Amino acid sequence: MGKGGILDTCSKTLVAVLFLLLASACSLPSIYRDPLTPEEHVMLGMSYEKQGKLRAALEQYGYAKDKNPVAHLYMGNVYFQMEDYSLAEEAYKKAIELTGEPTAMNNLAWLYFGQGIKLREAESLSERAVSLAPESEEFRDTLARIRRRTDETDGKE
Repeated sequence: MGKGGILDTCSKTLVAVLFLLLASACSLPSIYRDPLTPEEHVMLGMSYEKQGKLRAALEQYGYAKDKNPVAHLYMGNVYFQMEDYSLAEEAYKKAIELTGEPTAMNNLAWLYFGQGIKLREAESLSERAVSLAPESEEFRDTLARIRRRTDETDGKE
């Protein structure tokens, strides 16, 4: 075996090592596993919301909504704060559909009341919220305000 044989063997070994290094760098993509639970995303979203970081809050609620449908309620609250009432309405309706959450009913009723629209539907939603959580002063207040407005409106017709 001459000098060419040793260099040839070293060269082949070096090429093989480089090939293995490159091949390991191009491994199959791993599946992303979110380190946070849906509940943790909601909590993080609430934290962002309190800080006024509404877009970041929406992002976190968006991550949670498929596995924790109450996130739709929180999304509705953020959209309401952003004065995007159509998206707030959509989110509250989804929360009601998926969870039956009385807070979503009350908030949707309040949205309608605030805009002066769909007052009969607002009253119905508010009545349902109060029936599900009769201890809630906030829900009873919403219902009373809606009823005053509908009484005023009915008196003008």
